Amino acid sequence: MFASIKSAGLMGIRGFMTETEADAQNGIPGLFLSGALSSETKEAQYRVLNGIKNSGIDIRPKKITVNIAPASIRKQGTGFDLSIAVAILCSLG
Repeated sequence: MFASIKSAGLMGIRGFMTETEADAQNGIPGLFLSGALSSETKEAQYRVLNGIKNSGIDIRPKKITVNIAPASIRKQGTGFDLSIAVAILCSLG
């Protein structure tokens, strides 16, 4: 199932609109992030999945792909964790 979430990011003191897209499919379970991400943003896969599990939500094993657009802007920091989590939960139904 495909889900798309509107969000925003910061570059210095300027904000920019982003769209977090998540798709959950059958396949080898895992979380894959894309979209010009910094190393701390790529580490969101561990924070987000642990946060969802610790909140008591049981996730079925799926291949989850998450893209944060636009790819022309580098996304930095942990500010995208919530939009990634919401997009994953929406894509899982």
